Amino acid sequence: MICRGIVKNGRVELPPGVNLPEGTVVSVDAVQREAEGGCQTKPTGKPQSEPVTHEQWLAELDRLSRDIAQAWQSPKSALEVLAESRR
Repeated sequence: MICRGIVKNGRVELPPGVNLPEGTVVSVDAVQREAEGGCQTKPTGKPQSEPVTHEQWLAELDRLSRDIAQAWQSPKSALEVLAESRR
């Protein structure tokens, strides 16, 4: 789970309705801009020590697309399968 909160009186306040069990270990990553509180659930990996550049994202997407193309087992393309599933 990733949440955004704000520091008040030296403590991080999370948005209303966010209930973490007592003793939950959390990681805090300070951001420069002020943000509204909010949470979204998504898988997270290891935190990165440096921001990912645009070129790194493109290289990772290229690698992923090659991996998918290599593993694809259907005679139809992924787009054809997606189009059929949306009918």
